[in-house]
Amino acid sequence: MAATDKPVNQEVTEMVVNIVNQLPAKALARLMHRPEALKKAVQQAAGVAAREDREGEVEHLGGPPRQDAVSDADAAQRLDALTVPVRPERLLTSEEISRVLGVKSRQTVLNWQANGKLLGWQGAKRGMLFPVAQLDAANRPIPHLAAIRPHFPNDEALWDWLNVPMGELDGQTPIDALRASNVEAVEARALSYAQGDFG
Repeated sequence: MAATDKPVNQEVTEMVVNIVNQLPAKALARLMHRPEALKKAVQQAAGVAAREDREGEVEHLGGPPRQDAVSDADAAQRLDALTVPVRPERLLTSEEISRVLGVKSRQTVLNWQANGKLLGWQGAKRGMLFPVAQLDAANRPIPHLAAIRPHFPNDEALWDWLNVPMGELDGQTPIDALRASNVEAVEARALSYAQGDFG
């Protein structure tokens, strides 16, 4: 036993003796025959005392604060490195996109959308809306959209899917993979998606 334990043990013994001396003889006799009850009572009393001591304290889950914690600036920088930036989406009405495409009427745009050559959906206020990013550098619709369109419930769902980077496409988004003529890989991912593989 360590030298520092002796005074503590002596103090505890004195406390117990003082308490026991205050008990009636019958209660003391019952405790002598049931030491497990005494032990349980002491444990319960210790639990109550510990809870009273903890009132007002903040509990630190997971242990003490880490010494290797990063600063807010470092955390923000790390988060930025892991976060995929969201491109601001530019949506055009059928009239606006018909001008960009160089077609004479918005009906041509609506026909292209109906045939799957162009993606568009009904907007809340401006009628049909078409994402500009589905056009190539020459302002023509990216080819092969019609081939993958049947795998999605609507053009807006397809558009959302086209803009998610995928490991199976070497981190590219499907729309960028289509721009790079990686059509087979995008079609395979679209088919997997349609079959319930959302990964």
